[in-house]
Amino acid sequence: MKQTLKGLIAAPFTPMKPDGALNLNAIEQQAAGLISSGVSGAFVCGTTGEGLSLSIEERMKAAERWVAVAKTNLSVIVHVGCNNLAESRTLAEHAQRMGAHSVATMGPTLFRTARP
Repeated sequence: MKQTLKGLIAAPFTPMKPDGALNLNAIEQQAAGLISSGVSGAFVCGTTGEGLSLSIEERMKAAERWVAVAKTNLSVIVHVGCNNLAESRTLAEHAQRMGAHSVATMGPTLFRTARP
C-alpha cells in the first residue's frame, strides 16, 4: 500500500521544444528544482502539464520520465483524465505499471450522443 501524500505537491508544466516536441531532458531539471525546494510531489500531465493537449503516447513518455527522475525523492501523481474513457484506462494502467504514486482523473468534458 502506498503512503498518504503529505507536503507540497507542485503541478509542473510539460516542457516542450520550439517545434512542439516534448523536451523530456528538461524534466530532470524540473524535478531537481522541486526536490531542492522541499516539494514532496509532482502532479504531472494535468491542466498545467498540458495533458489534455498531448497525445496518449506523449503523456505516457512524460509520465515515464517523471517517475524515472523522481525515484524516491518525489511522489508522482499522473493525471489520466481525457474524453475517451478507454484511453483514460490505458493511461491509468500505464501509471500503475511504471510505479507512479497515484493517478488523478476527471470525467469527460463532452458526452457521446445517444445512439438509436
